[in-house]
Amino acid sequence: MVAAIALACGFGFRVNLAVSESSSAALDRDGRGALAAATLATDRAPWLAEGWQSRGEANLLLGHYRAAAADFRQALKRDDGDWELWYGLARALPLDRRAHASGMARKLDPLEPRLAILPGRHGEFFGEATYPRTTSRVPELFVALVNEFLN
Repeated sequence: MVAAIALACGFGFRVNLAVSESSSAALDRDGRGALAAATLATDRAPWLAEGWQSRGEANLLLGHYRAAAADFRQALKRDDGDWELWYGLARALPLDRRAHASGMARKLDPLEPRLAILPGRHGEFFGEATYPRTTSRVPELFVALVNEFLN
């Protein structure tokens, strides 16, 4: 019994480590490294949304929007109540197809500031896009401060 628990803990640790490595690589703008680590997580634990989310983020970083959308959809099959998954899906979709995903993200977390400036061109990341003033519902000063913080 103790051996089974130890094995399960070790397995979970390796999966969490792969997701963490994927996130770290993504923060370093290493899309290939992020995708490799996230794929390891989904191979080891395909039932967990976190691995699919990491793959989606890595594919967005690489500009693989269809693959990112497919990964976020896989994550949403496992946890459709996570606004970040809907947000990721919306970022992966073309502007004319993101209304449902962005609406779900806003419904789940209406106070999240990233959702207020979600409209943009295909595949844009928060903080990297230049949004037209007419589509932003966030005060211009807030957008400038966030962009300054992220850069």
